[in-house]
Amino acid sequence: MDQRILFWIGLLPLILIVAIVALKGERLVKALPDSAAADSFKKNLWKRYFNTDYPTFPSGDGTSSESRQLSDRLITYLERVIDRTINKARGVLPFNSLIMAVMSIEKNRLNITFSFENAWPSWTIVYFYAVIFGLALSSYKCLELFLVRFSRSERYGKIEHEVDDTVDVLMSRGRILEWAVWLSEASLWSGIVVVVAAEALLAAGLLPPPK
Repeated sequence: MDQRILFWIGLLPLILIVAIVALKGERLVKALPDSAAADSFKKNLWKRYFNTDYPTFPSGDGTSSESRQLSDRLITYLERVIDRTINKARGVLPFNSLIMAVMSIEKNRLNITFSFENAWPSWTIVYFYAVIFGLALSSYKCLELFLVRFSRSERYGKIEHEVDDTVDVLMSRGRILEWAVWLSEASLWSGIVVVVAAEALLAAGLLPPPK
């Protein structure tokens, strides 16, 4: 078969993999709490800490010493949950770096170059870089969780607004972390397949011997 035809046939599995990753990623994110569930989560926490329905306070307008103490406890709890997402990202980052290093070493070991005239070597390189790109994207999503977020200054004038914004940050970062972990997992399994396939092509004589 003509090498150029083989080259374009090799594009089909890559498109399929990207589609599967995107579709499953969307399903994983949709399984997280939506806006209604996040609102219920916020109201339940408010009820637990203030013992009143959101956004009312046990007494007064929320400026009493008791209300301030309760609000500080609630905000501290939410911020601890946000910190846990950052700690999970800290675990994903070194994992991604390790897999990227392994993929880079394996890619450099193979004596192959990209060319439209050589389908098997070319697609081997493309798939190696695709896996590395997936891991890099996962790391980028993890690094997003380290960004400092502040609401508009006027939002801190009322306790309920600060709670609203903190819950929004929690839900947003949960979605980011879900994507990061899924991309890392998909890249790991794809990397295993790519390395095994490269070794099989090498054994079949379809790739030049390593350097």
